[in-house]
Amino acid sequence: CEVNKFDDMLELLAASDPKFEQVVAIDSKFELFTRAWCIAELAAAHRMGIQQRVKLESQANLRAFEHTLQRLRVQEMHASRVEDIEEILRRIPNADAFNEDLRKLILEDLIPNWKSLDSELQFSC
Repeated sequence: CEVNKFDDMLELLAASDPKFEQVVAIDSKFELFTRAWCIAELAAAHRMGIQQRVKLESQANLRAFEHTLQRLRVQEMHASRVEDIEEILRRIPNADAFNEDLRKLILEDLIPNWKSLDSELQFSC
């Protein structure tokens, strides 16, 4: 399976374009945060120093799911194949520290940055 090559692709894209950024389009049910590969890619882009921006459906939608974000755990993520979850977990030396860093990235960086934008920028493509 070639899905596990996303780190290499992120590095290549970031190296080839200094303006490269990751846009994280969060679905209305916040299921993105239950998908193991999505979380792994989000964390990898952050680790590489790639600029990240989120796009949300609405502030009300964020309020409805914010409590879920506070409890995110990589050990509870899903993937189409069990082997994918196992591989992702093998790459993480300390799952508790990863979870804390992930919650911090989302709740103290990405979401506050989105909230600081005016409404036109929050919802524009």
